[in-house]
Amino acid sequence: MARGIPVGRAATPGTGLVTWLLRLGLADSIPGLVLAHLVYVLPYVVLTLVPVFGDRLRQLEEAAATLGRHGGDGCGW
Repeated sequence: MARGIPVGRAATPGTGLVTWLLRLGLADSIPGLVLAHLVYVLPYVVLTLVPVFGDRLRQLEEAAATLGRHGGDGCGW
């Protein structure tokens, strides 16, 4: 018996994503391809970059406050 992840478990998230893309009409399209990559990659990117930029973002907000930006929702509008 082979060890590792059984094929059924490894294919489950991919099968669900394909079903979702088919229902949205995004299968075999560039937006569907981008969405499929983002679903798997975005959580890892966030987990990697938030600790790196977290302190710098706070410093940027403090610098913006000294230059006249007043509080709000964070978009500056």
